[in-house]
Amino acid sequence: MLPVLVLSWLLLPFLSDPAAAAPPGEAPEEMLLGARTLLADAKQVTMAEAISATLRQNPSLQASYAAIQASQWDLIANRRRWLPSASVQANPSSTFLGQIFDTAVASYPNNSTSTYATSTYNSSYRSYSNNSDASLGLSLNWSFFDPSRQPAINSASEKLRAQKLTFNVVARSLVLNTQILYQTLQETATLIRIYENLYEQNQHQLQLVEAQFSAGMTNIGDVQQKKSQLLNQLTGLVLLYRQQARDASDLATVMGNTPGQAVLPVESHLDHATWPLALEATVAEGLQLREEIQVSLADAESTRWDARRLVNTYLPVLMLSGTAYGYRGRGTYSANVGEDASPYFSSQYGSGASVGLGLRWDFYDGGIRAAQARQADFRTRELLSQAQDQRLNVANEIRRSYASYQTARLGLPGARQAFSSAREAVKVASRRYELGLGNMADLIQAIELMAQAAQDMTALQLSWSNAIAELYRYSSQWPVDHRGAILQDLKSVGRTR
Repeated sequence: MLPVLVLSWLLLPFLSDPAAAAPPGEAPEEMLLGARTLLADAKQVTMAEAISATLRQNPSLQASYAAIQASQWDLIANRRRWLPSASVQANPSSTFLGQIFDTAVASYPNNSTSTYATSTYNSSYRSYSNNSDASLGLSLNWSFFDPSRQPAINSASEKLRAQKLTFNVVARSLVLNTQILYQTLQETATLIRIYENLYEQNQHQLQLVEAQFSAGMTNIGDVQQKKSQLLNQLTGLVLLYRQQARDASDLATVMGNTPGQAVLPVESHLDHATWPLALEATVAEGLQLREEIQVSLADAESTRWDARRLVNTYLPVLMLSGTAYGYRGRGTYSANVGEDASPYFSSQYGSGASVGLGLRWDFYDGGIRAAQARQADFRTRELLSQAQDQRLNVANEIRRSYASYQTARLGLPGARQAFSSAREAVKVASRRYELGLGNMADLIQAIELMAQAAQDMTALQLSWSNAIAELYRYSSQWPVDHRGAILQDLKSVGRTR
């Protein structure tokens, strides 16, 4: 973003109308003052404070931690399949506590020859029952042989491992985002300071040129050129302040601050650390430690076990089963309608128990689970291919960041010298113009070269710092200056809610 802003500044003197630099009715000084106050209420933090706040407050890390807990309980649920199950229920033909009413009507048209019809059961009868009833049963089952159980446990265990690795992926990415935004804000502030200084110089030079024009020492072209450059530098400054406000808002968002807040760095200069490993060693570290690769491998292993589970559901399940029950009834049982019910009044009690070996064998379902197992097999292949693709991406990310680090390290000393020389050239060109020894074209060119040199220098500074942050991220290492604090903050995740 910074090169684009600077390029727009350099091109504006040739493309824009000076009168369009400030809105109608608004003086340039008021326009610049408004831009300067965009972040008047911004909170200032150190890099360490920004990283700590991100790890403690960012909702995506909290969500990833919750996903770990969900996977943990899924594993616990699958392990508990080894435990027996027990249930208590009423007799299916009665109630736990209640009143039972029933009636019966029977007819024996051939009672003269029926051996069942007796003097008790005439050719027809009507009876009823009205009694209180209570029953309770206990059943206990233990599936000691279930071929699908252990594969389900293994699958859940691999899912949990993948989720823990994903948590680290989220944390590392958040730390990198925080560093990039923080360092970008630092370099934007550096550019703003340089361009503010240039703007002040141009204001002084414009006053000088206008005085020379009034004295007949220069022409109107020089005055208009200087005004155009000044107003377009004003527009460039406003664009920088706008980008600073956006990045400050983004940093506050990553840190999980209250919506609407903005955050600015306390430190004004970047610390340019050195990377201790060679390229080959860094790539080896990344390939060995990168959690993205391990996540794909863990997901593949989980899916492979899930395919085994589905196949094993076609095998029989053996279990030990035991039941015990008891019931009690009191009332009128099968009394004939129209007769005295007292002979049919009774209290009844009963109980029973059983124990034995149970079997459940779902050996055919039309091939549904077999098809699901094949689906899981191909999903495993897909995840293994993703792991290989991740390995290629890791090596590419490390190589690109290492190249950025090396080019910035080699180019920054020259860029700093070029900026220092350009700054001196502006001073010389300004002095020569004041003495009447130079012309306006030379002065404008010197200022543009200084702006370009500032852009080159800050771009290399930012490239160096960002490359170091990326190398830590892409090789799955925590920044050495913040490692202890990061590990401590990660331990506290989940305890903040």
